[in-house]
Amino acid sequence: MDSSDLEPIQKTLNSLDAIEKSLTPLLAIQTQNRVKLENMKLGPVPEEERVDLKQVAEVNAAIALAIKTLFYVKLRLEG
Repeated sequence: MDSSDLEPIQKTLNSLDAIEKSLTPLLAIQTQNRVKLENMKLGPVPEEERVDLKQVAEVNAAIALAIKTLFYVKLRLEG
Protein backbone atom coordinates (compact mmCIF):
# COMPACT_ATOMS: atom_id res chain seq x y z
CA MET A 1 0.00 0.00 0.00
CA ASP A 2 1.55 3.31 -1.05
CA SER A 3 0.62 6.86 -0.13
CA SER A 4 -1.83 7.19 -3.04
CA ASP A 5 -3.83 4.29 -1.59
CA LEU A 6 -4.06 6.07 1.74
CA GLU A 7 -5.16 9.42 0.33
CA PRO A 8 -8.91 8.58 0.11
CA ILE A 9 -8.80 7.19 3.63
CA GLN A 10 -7.11 10.35 4.92
CA LYS A 11 -9.72 12.53 3.17
CA THR A 12 -12.48 10.49 4.76
CA LEU A 13 -10.90 10.81 8.19
CA ASN A 14 -10.53 14.57 7.69
CA SER A 15 -14.20 14.78 6.70
CA LEU A 16 -15.26 12.83 9.76
CA ASP A 17 -13.14 15.08 11.97
CA ALA A 18 -14.74 18.19 10.45
CA ILE A 19 -18.22 16.75 11.00
CA GLU A 20 -17.40 15.97 14.62
CA LYS A 21 -16.05 19.49 15.17
CA SER A 22 -19.22 21.01 13.70
CA LEU A 23 -21.49 18.76 15.76
CA THR A 24 -19.95 19.59 19.14
CA PRO A 25 -21.13 23.24 19.34
CA LEU A 26 -24.47 22.35 17.74
CA LEU A 27 -25.14 19.72 20.38
CA ALA A 28 -24.22 22.23 23.10
CA ILE A 29 -26.71 24.74 21.67
CA GLN A 30 -29.35 22.03 21.46
CA THR A 31 -28.78 21.16 25.13
CA GLN A 32 -29.07 24.83 26.13
CA ASN A 33 -32.31 25.10 24.17
CA ARG A 34 -33.72 22.04 25.93
CA VAL A 35 -32.94 23.58 29.32
CA LYS A 36 -34.61 26.83 28.26
CA LEU A 37 -37.68 24.93 27.05
CA GLU A 38 -37.91 23.10 30.37
CA ASN A 39 -37.67 26.41 32.23
CA MET A 40 -40.41 27.88 30.04
CA LYS A 41 -42.68 24.98 31.01
CA LEU A 42 -42.26 25.94 34.67
CA GLY A 43 -43.60 29.45 34.19
CA PRO A 44 -42.87 32.90 32.81
CA VAL A 45 -39.24 33.64 32.02
CA PRO A 46 -37.46 36.86 30.98
CA GLU A 47 -37.18 37.54 27.24
CA GLU A 48 -33.45 36.71 27.13
CA GLU A 49 -34.16 33.29 28.68
CA ARG A 50 -36.70 32.31 26.01
CA VAL A 51 -35.95 29.86 23.23
CA ASP A 52 -35.57 31.14 19.70
CA LEU A 53 -37.60 28.58 17.76
CA LYS A 54 -35.94 29.56 14.48
CA GLN A 55 -32.55 28.76 16.03
CA VAL A 56 -33.91 25.43 17.30
CA ALA A 57 -35.03 24.51 13.78
CA GLU A 58 -31.71 25.59 12.23
CA VAL A 59 -29.66 23.66 14.79
CA ASN A 60 -31.79 20.54 14.37
CA ALA A 61 -31.47 20.77 10.58
CA ALA A 62 -27.68 21.13 10.83
CA ILE A 63 -27.47 18.13 13.18
CA ALA A 64 -29.65 16.08 10.83
CA LEU A 65 -27.42 16.99 7.87
CA ALA A 66 -24.30 15.99 9.81
CA ILE A 67 -25.87 12.66 10.73
CA LYS A 68 -26.88 12.02 7.11
CA THR A 69 -23.33 12.80 6.04
CA LEU A 70 -21.95 10.37 8.62
CA PHE A 71 -24.22 7.62 7.28
CA TYR A 72 -23.16 8.43 3.72
CA VAL A 73 -19.49 8.18 4.68
CA LYS A 74 -20.15 4.92 6.53
CA LEU A 75 -21.86 3.44 3.47
CA ARG A 76 -18.98 4.53 1.24
CA LEU A 77 -16.48 2.95 3.60
CA GLU A 78 -18.42 -0.31 3.62
CA GLY A 79 -18.24 -0.38 -0.15
